[in-house]
Amino acid sequence: MQTIGMIGIGQMGAPMARNLLKGGYPVNVYDINEKQMELLALAGAKKSIDAKDLAVQSDVVITVLTWPHVVEEVILGPKGVVEGLKRGAVAIECSSIDHETSLRLGQKVEAAGGRFMEAALMGRPNTIESKELDILTAGRKETVQECDPVLNTIARNALYVGELGAAKLLKIASAMLNATETAVTYEVLTWCLRNGITQEGFLEIVRHRRPRAADGLAEILKGRYDTSPSWVAKDLYHGVKIAGAKEMPTPILSTVNAITNLAKLQNKEGYRFSEMLWKYYERTLKTSRKSDD
Repeated sequence: MQTIGMIGIGQMGAPMARNLLKGGYPVNVYDINEKQMELLALAGAKKSIDAKDLAVQSDVVITVLTWPHVVEEVILGPKGVVEGLKRGAVAIECSSIDHETSLRLGQKVEAAGGRFMEAALMGRPNTIESKELDILTAGRKETVQECDPVLNTIARNALYVGELGAAKLLKIASAMLNATETAVTYEVLTWCLRNGITQEGFLEIVRHRRPRAADGLAEILKGRYDTSPSWVAKDLYHGVKIAGAKEMPTPILSTVNAITNLAKLQNKEGYRFSEMLWKYYERTLKTSRKSDD
């Protein structure tokens, strides 16, 4: 059985590693967080001293990291994945990064004798161990097919979407849709509340038009906030940046991104995207009411 290396064992990577261990795979782990490595070592994983050491001992290397520059450093930097990657080994990049970084990483990995593919994670941390996670995959089809058993141990579905770059772009597209719908929903809700409509009345409209969003909105309006991290804001940022580089007019997305940046400045508690955005509009509502007094 292939040995899997997991680099980045935080909110997303740790439950992914646990699923692999439950599936019987030998798993090597590396993270700057020693405590996280210790916890997974207790579950049967083997700790690595750095990314190169992990790559030397692994047939498949999975990265679940933060920003593009961090991913590049871990894969291409000193004592990085490329320095230790076995010939023919596969690097699966799962981080929320832009497609151009992914393409650049793919070229470097393949030039070093490895293989590279994307796996965009479509879900939240608390859905992974129960295998409610969906994954979008992209890259050379034969490489992706070879890795399907590994990904199906982690997720409910692994859907192939095309050549390298496609999975990252579609993940960003999904986040932009999510962000735009969320912002419009809360703006209209604020408008309703300002005009004397009750929360319950608005929820009935949402249940009729967007039933999947209604339960989450109801919890937020009750003050039950989910503080697990969300990558929607980061993917939205990537989407607006890509549009700017191509000189594409995106007035709606740019406006939502600006609102998101204001919400991030106001909310330091670490709420996930939808909760953070609602708190921004809630403050806006309170401010407008005070101005009428």
